[in-house]
Amino acid sequence: MTLPPKIDGLQIEVLREGSGDREVQRGSRTVITGDNIDAHYSGTLTDGKKFDASYDRGEPLGFKWCHPS
Repeated sequence: MTLPPKIDGLQIEVLREGSGDREVQRGSRTVITGDNIDAHYSGTLTDGKKFDASYDRGEPLGFKWCHPS
């Protein structure tokens, strides 16, 4: 698979995009600017070699959702 490079050289491949259905069923709401987010990720090179994964540490990455202005 060939992915087009982004301007900064970063390539992104979405393997499984969430629908949000599970969150809606729990009574959650849509994420808005300023919300704190926890997300698991796995980073790999184009040859498939993993260079980092939050799954391996058993702890998701936490960050504040900021929409670009």
